[in-house]
Parts: sequence; C-alpha cells; structure tokens
Amino acid sequence: MFIEGNVLQSHPVKSGVPPGSSISLIRFVIHTAGLIKWVELRVQAEGPSFVDDFGWVVSGNNVKLVVEKLEACAAESIEWASRRDIQFDTAKTDAALFTRRRGPEKHLRPKLPESQAKSR
Repeated sequence: MFIEGNVLQSHPVKSGVPPGSSISLIRFVIHTAGLIKWVELRVQAEGPSFVDDFGWVVSGNNVKLVVEKLEACAAESIEWASRRDIQFDTAKTDAALFTRRRGPEKHLRPKLPESQAKSR
C-alpha cells in the first residue's frame, strides 16, 4: 500500500461478527431473506422463520409424500445457499412428524402402564 509516496507493510486483519451477538442475527436475516420465498414457490411448504433459525412445515394425508416434500425443502435450501456461498450446518437438522391417531389400529395406540389400563 502506498500513502503519500510511502510504502507500508501489509498486516493480517481479523474481522467478523462474534457468534451470538445481535449483529449476527441481523446478518442471518439479511443473508437468508429470499430463501423462504424461494422454497415456498418450488415446494408446497411454509417456512416460518425464528430469530436465527428457520424450518419447513408441510401437511398432507400421506406420510411418504410429506417426507418427500420436506426432503425437497432441504434440497432447495441447500441449493439456494450454495449459489450464494452460504453454508448451513446440516448436522443440526431435525425433523418432526405430527400425525393424528386414526382407527382401531393397535400399533398406533400409546402403551399405558398396567395401573392406568386397568382403571379404564
């Protein structure tokens, strides 16, 4: 670097935002602003966003199709991020499947302790 004809030596500079700071939350929102809309347009899913996290909500009558849609949401998210040089920690990915118990199928009924089962 030259300043007023003087040659200056370069020095390494550390920069960045510490994890957990309020600035990192703002950066997360700015960097992922288009992600939810991108995935919602390609997969019939909703993408609620939480402070520094987001998720995908899919509903349906067929567990296999719901799982396929959730997998498509994950794939679209990763593709979107990779084109913007963003990486997600996929090891922190969790899935939850909520279903209603229907019909007399015993394998869907929770097992009660014998003391509760006898009182019914």
